[in-house]
Amino acid sequence: MRIRNVINNYYGVMNLQSNLTDNPIWEHTFYTPANDPNFAADVRTLLSGPKSTLSITLAPLIQFIADTGNRNIGWNAVNGVDFQASYSKDLGDWGMWNTGVTGTYNIDNKSQGGPGQIVNSLFHTPQAPAPSTATDTGAHLKYRARLGWAGDDGWNVTGFLNFLPHFNSDTPALPPSCFIAGNTPCNANGLPQFSQYTKQYPFLSSLVPGLYTFDLSVGYNTGEKPANTYLQNIGIQVTATNLLNKQAPYAYQIAPPGGGQPRAYFAITQGSSLGIDGRVISVNLTKVW
Repeated sequence: MRIRNVINNYYGVMNLQSNLTDNPIWEHTFYTPANDPNFAADVRTLLSGPKSTLSITLAPLIQFIADTGNRNIGWNAVNGVDFQASYSKDLGDWGMWNTGVTGTYNIDNKSQGGPGQIVNSLFHTPQAPAPSTATDTGAHLKYRARLGWAGDDGWNVTGFLNFLPHFNSDTPALPPSCFIAGNTPCNANGLPQFSQYTKQYPFLSSLVPGLYTFDLSVGYNTGEKPANTYLQNIGIQVTATNLLNKQAPYAYQIAPPGGGQPRAYFAITQGSSLGIDGRVISVNLTKVW
């Protein structure tokens, strides 16, 4: 058992995690009888403290004290450029036109888990110091562009183009062999978690390629044309995201959250505009009094 400093000097007993105290990275965060000459007295002090909910009789069972004051000792640094540009032009009888783009260009994204640990970059590794689509886990550029039109008669149309960058899966293993052409297909190999997949590939890679998707929004506003005031200023907007029903990139997860079985799935980590549901159509109705 161990005592863990949770918050505001509150301590609780938790199960021992095997080999954690033997890891040199974390060794300095644990107090044990071997490195703390006052270990027994410290345990009694914690158990008898005003915020302790544990009995002092547990003292002989305590194997170490975990000091979690080392949290937030790592860092993450992201540098890049966010950009946005737009332009509109009134062409008279041809309506009001507008165009624009918004996006991000990431120069680098580095992080370190703690002192003495290696500095990791999303865009290159120690084995491949130069940025490469074959090794990085996230692309630099991501943007959304638009072209829109609005007429004097109340109609408006806007189209969007979304660029979702490539990324590399962080899984340490490739998918099972049933995804490789020439082997028994996944839907026939008896593994239920892969039974929905019928497509096979000549080779497998951890690279999830970038892609483009399109959205479309069409609307109409009655304005003040109707004689009936209840029908005035009613707007209806129909929006279709992922208009061409583009399927999300294929990815493989060897250790899903919650201890699930390895699975193949559609990666949606690069943007909510590309989900496993494919094309989504929504209707918005408004009334201004």
